[in-house]
Amino acid sequence: MKKRWLKSVVDNSKQQAPTLPFQRSVRQTLKRARIVALPAAVKTA
Repeated sequence: MKKRWLKSVVDNSKQQAPTLPFQRSVRQTLKRARIVALPAAVKTA
């Protein structure tokens, strides 16, 4: 269940991937924030 949820999160983030360079860093920070918030999200799921 966790793997499937993780896969959908990754797919969604790929779809929303911005092409502009300055937005790339924003995406990276969002990824880091998602990784940090992941354990809590898994606990609540």
